[in-house]
Amino acid sequence: MTSNKVMFLLLLLLSPLLYASESGTAELQSSPATQEIDPAARLIQLHAEIERSRIDLDKLKKQLSREKNEEQQKHLKLRVEELSKATENLVLAFDRIALNGIDWLSLNDSDKPAEKFDWQKELLLITRPLFSSLKELTEKPRRIEDLRNAYTRQNQLLESIDKALLSLHDLNKKNDNKVVQKRLDVLTEQWQQRRRDTQHLVESIRFELAGLQGDAHSNWDSFVLFVRDFMSGRGLTLLIAVLSLLAVWLVNRGLLTLAMRLLPAQQLNHKRHRSRSRAMGYIYQGLTLIIMIIVLLMVFYIRSDVLLLALLLIAVVMVLLTMRQAIPKYITEIRLLLDMGTVRVDERLVYNGIPLQVMSIQTFAILKNPELEGIVRLPLNKLTDLSSRPVIDEPWFPCQAGDYILLADQRFAQVQRLGIESVELLMAKTPVHFRTADFLSLEFKNLSREGFVLPMLFGIDYQHQSISTDQVPDVMQQHLTAEIMQSEWGNACREINVAFREAAVNSLDYHIALGFDASAAGSYGAIQRFVNKSLVELCNAREWGIPFTQLTLHQAPGNAVVQR
Repeated sequence: MTSNKVMFLLLLLLSPLLYASESGTAELQSSPATQEIDPAARLIQLHAEIERSRIDLDKLKKQLSREKNEEQQKHLKLRVEELSKATENLVLAFDRIALNGIDWLSLNDSDKPAEKFDWQKELLLITRPLFSSLKELTEKPRRIEDLRNAYTRQNQLLESIDKALLSLHDLNKKNDNKVVQKRLDVLTEQWQQRRRDTQHLVESIRFELAGLQGDAHSNWDSFVLFVRDFMSGRGLTLLIAVLSLLAVWLVNRGLLTLAMRLLPAQQLNHKRHRSRSRAMGYIYQGLTLIIMIIVLLMVFYIRSDVLLLALLLIAVVMVLLTMRQAIPKYITEIRLLLDMGTVRVDERLVYNGIPLQVMSIQTFAILKNPELEGIVRLPLNKLTDLSSRPVIDEPWFPCQAGDYILLADQRFAQVQRLGIESVELLMAKTPVHFRTADFLSLEFKNLSREGFVLPMLFGIDYQHQSISTDQVPDVMQQHLTAEIMQSEWGNACREINVAFREAAVNSLDYHIALGFDASAAGSYGAIQRFVNKSLVELCNAREWGIPFTQLTLHQAPGNAVVQR
């Protein structure tokens, strides 16, 4: 970032303050009462007013001491209090003009009584520099705003006093009673004094406000001065802190790299030493963080930047308090990071019904099934409720992409895609999707895993009962063997068995079992149709009858019964 951009950003940050200062100056300049007045002349005028007010105050006090009427005493006491307060305001106005707006009373606190020790307040001492800096940053705008409000209020009070004096003036013209006239003269003198006091206060506020806003530097000079002070003060402190942190990080990183090079790679990757190596790595990172915090504290302390030091200490304390409340959870997660928890790297666990292998455990745990597409990324807090076990010689998934399977309802399908979330099958040339967990709950046979056996049932008519147990099975087996060996699946055929099964209701049934290698899995349905075709052809050639469903009609008086 160039220096121009930095200056522009700082200007944006300071623009509210600059705008407030400019708008306040314009407001005062637009008022007719803001014409320039010589401070020396004003001080002479105020001094004369103070002396006159003190003389009047002495007269009132003497009159009060001689007065016997209680009603008049109360009235004189009220006048003494008002005149005393007005005299104090005149003295304060004189001091403010003489000191160019500096409030000496707010600076001089030597006469304040010593505060009692309060351990709760002492615990919060560390935050005082922060609030003091924020207060100092907004001191001038807040003081200007307060003076503007006071200036407006006093002007409104002047308007009310002028109305009261105008009313008294009208009454003096109309009144002929001497007693009432005497009372009106007293009220007129009181309100005239109030107007003078208020006018003095308005002028003192205007002088103080002009002193706060009458900076000798222009806005740009003030901005440049602020940037220069920041770069030579707190900005330099922050730069030193950043460079110190970078130096500490580079040194510690270099030492770690050197240690990794000196240690044999086989020892680092060995499963027995892996937990120890990870523990040492995390301890080293923790020590690096502690050293960096100490370096920051030293930099801020040496540079005597109380604000940055307080902010850093507050941040450290807040982190420690947060860790204190979450220590049990952190201990569990640290055990997982050190590969000493219930879930460990390279082991097997079941998540959402899917077997997964733990690939790594860092800020997130990476889980993956070698047979499925995609990975699962879990935060450490999700692993606390899981457990893993060592991997044994077992499949990660019952099928792979391209395998042919036979579902429990005898539906034949080919696996098209396997993913963490879904499985895609091809059934009768139509894609069908299952959730992976739901697919695992299905019962099916994987014809492509290690071959398959195709069981079939075939029956002949009872008229061949005499040869049904000896000749027919042999002839069927020889015929099927010759036919299949000449077909495209001959090399994949492992065995052919034909055996008499049972004498069923309408037929003599034979159990046929054909074993094939996995290479013939895609032709499961074609092989079924081929075997049925071959056996029908054999029956035609041997003139063996094939049974069919028979219908027998039994006629009875009044009804007919159909028997199947």
